[in-house]
Amino acid sequence: MAAVNTTTTTNGGGNDDVGAALFDAGFTKVTVNDDDVPSPTSDGPRPTLWMVRHGERIDETSAAMQWLESTPQSRMFDPPLTEAGAEQAAAAAKTLLGHSRKPAFGNFIYSSPMARCLRTASVVAEATGTSVRVVPGLGACAAAARRGVMKLDLLSEEEMRELCPQMVAFEIEAPQHFEDACHWVADVRAAEDDAQDVLVVTHREGIRDLALIHQRLPYCAIARFHPGSRRASPEDEPAWELAELTEPNGASCLETRKPKKPKKAGFWAF
Repeated sequence: MAAVNTTTTTNGGGNDDVGAALFDAGFTKVTVNDDDVPSPTSDGPRPTLWMVRHGERIDETSAAMQWLESTPQSRMFDPPLTEAGAEQAAAAAKTLLGHSRKPAFGNFIYSSPMARCLRTASVVAEATGTSVRVVPGLGACAAAARRGVMKLDLLSEEEMRELCPQMVAFEIEAPQHFEDACHWVADVRAAEDDAQDVLVVTHREGIRDLALIHQRLPYCAIARFHPGSRRASPEDEPAWELAELTEPNGASCLETRKPKKPKKAGFWAF
């Protein structure tokens, strides 16, 4: 695991307003040593993007009411991972390590700042021998972050590290929008030697949005995206193309869309 350097600023697209807000909230610009962290670059081939959804969250279990009653309203958007969720994350890590494509994630994986993602990322990082870089924009896809992820009452840096001891950076200057953040982590990885794959721990909304699908996603679902060539406009980044979607155990879970049935003739048929 790379050493932490608390005096070095992070690399990436600047956002002074966000940085100032974080400093006021008690965050420091923390990253690993410069020699270990490449600057983002759009040159060269993009790596394959892998995504893991977080594991089971406590507010979707029988313990939800107890957790809600003991949680400040400002923190109700950020339920923690359950023990079952940690087991799901371990299963996903095992699937990644045993995947036939033999993904190579380098020294780092990337995570949303939400508690459930941080704990999931910690389990995956422990299994894969990587460190974790937290990118706020990777949480911007979550329903609770529609008004901006940095407007939420996020965990303090110390609390994040308690959930994810492998955390070595909070990327203050990375893009704040989800798809931009995905391109940013891909660019960072592309600057490294043998940059084949990059791994992100995020939310179901992000996987759905990137894949252009709308279906149920199991906890710790694994998605693999190829860097595509399709652009909405010439100045846009290339879109990602979904290549694989599986359960944490590796079984495919991509639903085949069935053709819509024609409406029956009758009074309400138009």
